[in-house]
Amino acid sequence: MVSLRRLTRFVSSTRGNSPAPKVTGMYRKLHKITIMYNHAPKDYKCPICLAVEGIESGDTMMKQDDIFYRDDLVMAVINSKFVGNNPGHAIVVPLKHYENLYELPEKEANQIMKVAVQC
Repeated sequence: MVSLRRLTRFVSSTRGNSPAPKVTGMYRKLHKITIMYNHAPKDYKCPICLAVEGIESGDTMMKQDDIFYRDDLVMAVINSKFVGNNPGHAIVVPLKHYENLYELPEKEANQIMKVAVQC
């Protein structure tokens, strides 16, 4: 098994003079290692994380009144920004920020599905 440090060195050596991307997660599947990169700029404000923290601003597209379910792992909201004839839809998100689906722990993923089925 390859260590994350060694893999990071390999990635940066194959990119020439370009800085190595930040490695945020790693998983094994069928003995192949895939690297997940964080593509968000340093000053990125995740609108979902802001809503989870209770902040309402132009950066969030959720109002605190839109939250209809919350537990220790996930929260569910009705999107207040309607699109076309759609009067709103439920969004179930983890309370912790994950860059992509592959970083989402199984416990949170299971809870998202349980809540989504109930919506």
